[in-house]
Amino acid sequence: MSGENDLFKYVAVELTDDIVSFAKKAKEQAEQQKEFFIYKDAEERDDMLYITCLPWFSFTQVTHPISLNKEDSVPKISWGKYFQQDGKWLLPFSLQANHALLDGIHVGKFTALLQEYMDGLPN
Repeated sequence: MSGENDLFKYVAVELTDDIVSFAKKAKEQAEQQKEFFIYKDAEERDDMLYITCLPWFSFTQVTHPISLNKEDSVPKISWGKYFQQDGKWLLPFSLQANHALLDGIHVGKFTALLQEYMDGLPN
């Protein structure tokens, strides 16, 4: 990996009804976007998710910079390279969220749906 296209970049994409169209829009935006960081007005929105995909490697922990601003409530989701072990698909996954915004039950429901999806992948 080398070159300008390999650098980290914030890409702001509006939510869509399905993951396939969202991923397509995100890829197109990333390819067209020249700036590496999103515009200031997008950074100040509080209806965003920060999603980091690290498909090149698996991990056991991810740490995001923490703002001590009590109004910082943007959830930060990361996932890494998935792999198969003992006949199961495994996905390194990390979620950092403000507890004032998100309870454990919501994280539990999300991870249960993610696990259900992973369990449905062909071996």
